[in-house]
Amino acid sequence: MDQFFSREYGGAPFELFGIPHIIALVIVALINVALLAVWLPYLPFAIKDLKARQPTQDTATLA
Repeated sequence: MDQFFSREYGGAPFELFGIPHIIALVIVALINVALLAVWLPYLPFAIKDLKARQPTQDTATLA
């Protein structure tokens, strides 16, 4: 692991949008889609809960 953090790196340079880079981007995108698919059914309930917790104008002026 020290070879990647040395001043004199002897490996190949990073290639923007090369095959390894695209694979990593696809993996991150798939993780995001999976998380969205899991949490999307719960989103309306979470939004309603957040709206219910917001202070009204009456309670905001009392503070």
